[in-house]
Amino acid sequence: MKKDKLILYPAIFIVIVIVLAVFLHVRADQNSRYGIFPKKLGDMSIVLYEEGKPAVSAVQRLHGGIDMHLKNAYIADYEGSSGNKAKFWVSKSENSHVAKALLAAMTGRVGKTGMFSEPVHSNIGNLTVYYVAGLGKYHYIWTEGGRVFWLQINNPSKVYQRGIVRESENRIK
Repeated sequence: MKKDKLILYPAIFIVIVIVLAVFLHVRADQNSRYGIFPKKLGDMSIVLYEEGKPAVSAVQRLHGGIDMHLKNAYIADYEGSSGNKAKFWVSKSENSHVAKALLAAMTGRVGKTGMFSEPVHSNIGNLTVYYVAGLGKYHYIWTEGGRVFWLQINNPSKVYQRGIVRESENRIK
């Protein structure tokens, strides 16, 4: 009987260590980041991440004709197993005043392109956002600090879209 107890205690200890290691690995994986973006957002996982010169060039091409003076840019694509997709274009300006001016220029032009609806202003969480539809997708544009965010989502559910915007506000650093 004593021999069985001596074998049982190390076995229990090993099981506890394995469970703890798996828990810590899963938690670290959920909190891992790609630059400013979390690995997971809603039901989606990041599948592409770019920053620096390639991202700055891509963001400037998207907004041709607007003088941006970007310090940096970030691009991320997310995809979920249920078919949900999101894409972020984030530009970093010198300060919040420059970012707000860029946001004003973007929202002043986007509805006039013929590709997007006129921007609709609303509040989601603590953010003031502009919503446009176009190119078969749903787009949210906002500024936070010295950054301008453009989020494109393919899911037509407003509840889903607003949830992703709220989560983005809290998790993109």
